[in-house]
Amino acid sequence: SGLRKRKANTFDIPCRHSFSTVKPLNRFSVVHVSAGKNHSGIIDSFGYLYMFGCNKFGQLGVGDFKPRPGVCRVAGVLVGQRVEKLACGDEFTVVATNENHIYSWGNGESGRLGGEFIDQGIGP
Repeated sequence: SGLRKRKANTFDIPCRHSFSTVKPLNRFSVVHVSAGKNHSGIIDSFGYLYMFGCNKFGQLGVGDFKPRPGVCRVAGVLVGQRVEKLACGDEFTVVATNENHIYSWGNGESGRLGGEFIDQGIGP
C-alpha cells in the first residue's frame, strides 16, 4: 500500500515536513479547503466541489469505493447548486449548499452521516 511506504495514495507524494505547493490544485481559484484523516477537499470560486485522497469508504463522493488518482469533481445531486461549506472528517464528508441542503457521505459509523442508518454512502 502507498501509505505503508510513507507516500500519499493519490498524488504519490512522500510525507513532507515543510510547506510545498500542491501543483494539481494550482488551476483552481480556491475559496475553501478542508482536510480529513486521509482525504481532503476544496471549493472553488464557482461553488464546485473537488476531492482527493483515500476513497476506501466513499468519502470522495464520486459514486464508488475505488481509488482515485488525482483531483475529482463531485457532481451528482450537487449539479446546479453551489457548495458553500465543506467539512472532511475521519472517512466521511459533509457539505452545505446555497439552497440550504446538507449532504453527507462516506463512513456512516455511529450515525455520523446524520441519517437513520449506520452505513456507508458513496456520494451526495
